[in-house]
Amino acid sequence: VWVMFTAVSTGPLADALMNQLESEYAAFQPGLDEDLDLLIVLGGGTNQGPQRAQAGTAGDRVLLAAQLYLSGHVGRLITTGDSIPGLNGKVSGPKEQTREIWMALGIPEADIEQVSGVNTFAELQSIKGMGDQIEGKRVGLLTSANHLPRAMRLARAAGVQDLVPVPADFQTRASSYPMFELIPNVGAIDKFSRWQHEIMGRLVGR
Repeated sequence: VWVMFTAVSTGPLADALMNQLESEYAAFQPGLDEDLDLLIVLGGGTNQGPQRAQAGTAGDRVLLAAQLYLSGHVGRLITTGDSIPGLNGKVSGPKEQTREIWMALGIPEADIEQVSGVNTFAELQSIKGMGDQIEGKRVGLLTSANHLPRAMRLARAAGVQDLVPVPADFQTRASSYPMFELIPNVGAIDKFSRWQHEIMGRLVGR
């Protein structure tokens, strides 16, 4: 048990597992990749602070989408996600929180569409229901890089085809490992937990 715990809570193994997911899709390159008419940003990158919505642990989703819009590489933004009623008592859900942050950054309300769904599959089914609003357009799907392979698979299962993958929130280290990364740490456990969540979702078809 001690050896197993040590293995899954050290940096090199956690990053190797995370990289398995994150390397499936290359990063979107503005100016090199063709611009997007619409960008779907899956909820999960925000939380509700005492006075305002704020970026959460996966907040790079929200920031990258805003950067792509404000630099002219995205025409309109779609934000998704609802809170589960009675679970956390939040007044607003992920889509409202994301919209609030974007508008505070200067993105016009008219260029932000909100779509419901309490999980990724439900969100993508709502996207499918948009029909003519997305058909014939170049549409991107943005979420955390480790979640993107499952999100793309669920999009195809929901009947949403030809989405352009846009990964954000990369967790894999880009540099060599200092010695202290070999000591069990909570950051590595968090990465392992995220990897396990994605693999379990793949196994059960969700």
